[in-house]
Amino acid sequence: TEVNFENGDKIGVSMKKVNDTEPFASNAELTFADNVFSGELKWYTDAYSASDIHAYYPYDAEGVPTEFSVALDQTSGLGSSDLMAASKTNVFPTAGAVTMVFKHQMTKLAISIDNQTGSPISEVLVQNTVPTATIDVAALSAVPAEGVETADIKAYEVADNASYSAIIVPQ
Repeated sequence: TEVNFENGDKIGVSMKKVNDTEPFASNAELTFADNVFSGELKWYTDAYSASDIHAYYPYDAEGVPTEFSVALDQTSGLGSSDLMAASKTNVFPTAGAVTMVFKHQMTKLAISIDNQTGSPISEVLVQNTVPTATIDVAALSAVPAEGVETADIKAYEVADNASYSAIIVPQ
């Protein structure tokens, strides 16, 4: 949903000890159920070594994204285009859950139309946007990818002939 994860949502988590060159976990898949994410990822045994933890949604089995493209046709929903990321540094192993705040990396446009013609609206297009972003999950950064042609995005209808939404790359 717009503000909450739902049961079955998946995130990718990477964890690296602060002074190590190799990651402890890279793109570990965690699944949301009953208000927590869980999976096979376990803490390392060295309780005195801090880690940096980075997570993103939606999960991609191919790995942590360095590029992300929004859907050009968002008429059936916005979820697949809503990239979110969280980053927490200097975390020590604990028996409890680690709380991380996910931040939207894309921009959501809310479009209100005062349709005084009475004619039905067939579609709303957001024109000439760069649909692909270069992503840095650890830095919580998303910028338009260079060399990508602009495209039109079909917006999602929130309320018949009046309100629409679209997720775009910040630009």
